[in-house]
Amino acid sequence: GGNSGAAANGAAGGNATSTASATNTGTGPLGITAIAFGGTGGSTNSSTNGGAGGIATATAFGSSTTGGSVGVTTMIDAGRGGDSFDGNGSAGQDAVAVDTVSGSTTGGLSVSQSAQGGTGGSSSSLTGGVSGKGGNATSTLTFASPVANTLSGGVTAIGGVGGYSGNAG
Repeated sequence: GGNSGAAANGAAGGNATSTASATNTGTGPLGITAIAFGGTGGSTNSSTNGGAGGIATATAFGSSTTGGSVGVTTMIDAGRGGDSFDGNGSAGQDAVAVDTVSGSTTGGLSVSQSAQGGTGGSSSSLTGGVSGKGGNATSTLTFASPVANTLSGGVTAIGGVGGYSGNAG
């Protein structure tokens, strides 16, 4: 997001969407990954607030028509909240990954997804500004494959770190 010099909040960070899909018609393995990073909220040098972090989403699908092994991964990293010199830092954006991966093969199938909440924005205010909280993270995966000879999966969720506060009060 953009920065602000006076009397305006920092602009919001940009949203990010990543989508990946691939089909393997050969006999070798297939690995496919989709990664999305939300943008950082803009900072401000006044007594206003930092901008919101951007939202991140990702989905991925992989398949093999010949029974080759397939690995499918998504990583979602939500945007960091913007900083404020004399106001409030913005909260880090939440990260949500729900059933973002899928695949199909008669061979081995491995799926994994991760979500990381954005870091909260900092406040350097000596007159009462507060830092932003870290973003929440949720990663939930429900997956079944009636044809894969082996199936493995994993999920990760990591909450964002709270912002630094220079508040002396």
